[in-house]
Amino acid sequence: MAERTYLTQADEALRRAQANASELPRLLTGIATYLTQHHAWTDVDEQTLTWLASHHAWQHVDIATEGISDQPRVNALRGALLLSMPAPRRGETRGEYAIRLRAVARSL
Repeated sequence: MAERTYLTQADEALRRAQANASELPRLLTGIATYLTQHHAWTDVDEQTLTWLASHHAWQHVDIATEGISDQPRVNALRGALLLSMPAPRRGETRGEYAIRLRAVARSL
């Protein structure tokens, strides 16, 4: 008898994230644009840059999924977006980070 395999929560989140992969390049590009156009955020450290990017990522997903009542799909897209975003490097500027976000978007 074959052993039954159960998906873990992480496996299920990954499966749902892959279903939403077509949204990721557009969302990453939007976050990069946000970071380069909002000049009020100057000379930020990597912790602040991480917060800015993550916060805007959540807002982008909320806008992109407005009207979708499938909360697991929305959560999967949020998770996939945050996982696809590289961590800012020490001393990296908003513009440099935006370039890396766009590179990730092109690679997807």
